[in-house]
Amino acid sequence: GLFLATVRGHGTVWVQSLPFSRLAERVLAAAPSGGGRSRDEGSVLGGLGRMFEDR
Repeated sequence: GLFLATVRGHGTVWVQSLPFSRLAERVLAAAPSGGGRSRDEGSVLGGLGRMFEDR
């Protein structure tokens, strides 16, 4: 759909335009397989940060 908005004030606006189905695919691809522990598991984003690497 098309959404129109006016944003006022200081700061940064992040616009997420990735369809939910593709976002879900990237989340699953970035998740550790086999129930193992990830080295960045304790970070704020954990494995979610990897879904945007090299794409």
